[in-house]
Amino acid sequence: MARARASFYRKRATADWLTGWFIDPNSPLDAGRSFDEARGAIILVHGRGDSADGIMALADLIPKPDFAYLAPQAYGNMWYPLSFLAPLAQNEPGLSSGIQLLGTLIGEIQSAGVSMSRTVLVGFSQGGCLLSEFVARNP
Repeated sequence: MARARASFYRKRATADWLTGWFIDPNSPLDAGRSFDEARGAIILVHGRGDSADGIMALADLIPKPDFAYLAPQAYGNMWYPLSFLAPLAQNEPGLSSGIQLLGTLIGEIQSAGVSMSRTVLVGFSQGGCLLSEFVARNP
């Protein structure tokens, strides 16, 4: 069901020269409807040690045929290096890089006409922590 989205996201495959943190070249995977046809979007964020492909399996368990599904991939299968209990500064630049990626994905979804009220954020383990931090910083 999952397939790699085209060139817009491939541009994020390069190193972030300011932080040195990398975005995986296969980020994100998508499935379901295209944004311009979708009634809503579901962003699935994997946990530490898992992958976009792994969490995309949830798309089959959340049957919303009119929705677009997106699953970003963290470089090295982790969004940041230490526990979520570590001081924020110790999880940089990974934490900020992941939050920036989520903001970019949500911006693209909204630009395509899917409102935030029709966007579901789903995260497992470290992906859930990343989403919690994103939501706290972007109310």
